[in-house]
Amino acid sequence: MACILITGCGSGLGASLATRLANEGHEVIATVRSLTHGKIQNSIAATFNSPKFIQMDVTNTNEVQTVFDEFEKHDKKLDVVILNAASYSMGTIESTNYEQSKQCFDVNYWGGVNVIRAVLPIMRRQLSGKIIGIGSISSAIALPCDGYYSASKAAMERTLESLRHEVAPFGLHVSNIAPASFGSNLFQSLPDELLESNPYSPLLKEWLANIKQNTNPNGIGRTEVEDIILSVISSNEPDFIYPAGAMALKVLSSLKTMTAEERTHAISTWSDTQWWSKANFKE
Repeated sequence: MACILITGCGSGLGASLATRLANEGHEVIATVRSLTHGKIQNSIAATFNSPKFIQMDVTNTNEVQTVFDEFEKHDKKLDVVILNAASYSMGTIESTNYEQSKQCFDVNYWGGVNVIRAVLPIMRRQLSGKIIGIGSISSAIALPCDGYYSASKAAMERTLESLRHEVAPFGLHVSNIAPASFGSNLFQSLPDELLESNPYSPLLKEWLANIKQNTNPNGIGRTEVEDIILSVISSNEPDFIYPAGAMALKVLSSLKTMTAEERTHAISTWSDTQWWSKANFKE
């Protein structure tokens, strides 16, 4: 069984994935920004083999380095690192304030980079290891009100793509999971000030209402995303990009062959959180 470290395990995919991997017999180190998160205790109580929860804010370089120094100190092997910690920034490019957009990049991009830089000396020493990013199809196309989030995911995907080739000589593997949409808490804590005294308020309100409704049947379930992650963990030669679900595969495949006009049309026909189900993608 593998030793697996997962970031962003306070709730959502991180918490459920940590529990599932632990139940399957893996040694799981589940990192959270704060150990006081209520859902952590519920997760521990519900699992047969509990993950080990530790505090690690991915934006705090000292905290990140301290965690990985413990692996070096005890000469402990680390087989897999899953970059799951995420932050969502909803809003137009003009209306989103600096702090919100910076937080998105601090967590989604620089947080991942902090973890990567800290774990690489360990994995290079081992001559083995896997780094798995939890990305999004948003890295391939940016929608209205989604610019900063899309940009942060695109930046991380390109970084992982470069990293994949840099570390291959050391026997390391790098992959990126690209879900379409699944149940997540990312969209549930959007600031009210985005909707107040804002020239883009009608657009923001419509999108927020559609996100909260989120009833489109074409979304992917969290379990399906977990299944793909488990397949990457067990693979001897994992691929780089893993579209998570049939719809993500359809979207990413279609984007590769779209003309500029078709791409513009796809973005303009966006209407809900599963916008791609409404677009005229090529079969």
